Parts: sequence; C-alpha cells; structure tokens
Amino acid sequence: MTGFELRIGKRRTGFVVVPDTKWPGMYRVRAPDGGLSDVVNLSRAKDAAVCLACPRGLGGSAVAHWDSRETDTEGPPMRYSDPPATMVAASPLNERVA
Repeated sequence: MTGFELRIGKRRTGFVVVPDTKWPGMYRVRAPDGGLSDVVNLSRAKDAAVCLACPRGLGGSAVAHWDSRETDTEGPPMRYSDPPATMVAASPLNERVA
C-alpha cells in the first residue's frame, strides 16, 4: 500500500498518510513539501492530516475524503475451502404414500 491521499471536497490537499517503513501498523503524514510527521496509528494520522490541511477546521459543508492508493499484491484475506452445501433429496418419510 502506498498511502491515503486527503481531499477536501473535490480539492486535493497534497497531504498523504503513508505507512512507516520501520514500524508495521504505524503511519506518518507526508506534507506537500515532503516533510514527514512523527509515527502514529492510522486514525491519528488521518486526523492530523485534516488538521494540517485545515487549521481552522473544515467548516460549512466541506467533507474530507480519502483516496486509497492500494496495490493488492496478495490474494483475498480469506480462502474458501469448501464449496457451498448442496440440496439433499427429500427423505422417504416426508413423501406422501399413494
């Protein structure tokens, strides 16, 4: 995964939340000038990016959107081991006797 890019409304802010290279599961905020923030978890990194992009708050009807820049190099997180169950024929006890 390469990161999450912050948009406010339709405008790109230039702030991107990227995974830390040393600590798995931790993230940094990359500013438009290339500077990096301290290491934090994902939710705090996203919150920090919004605060850096809009120091006075979003205000009005502005909404923050995250464009995920993921590259799926692995398979799905879960493998299906068995096919779904099939219907079993009705039992002779349930059939009408003629």
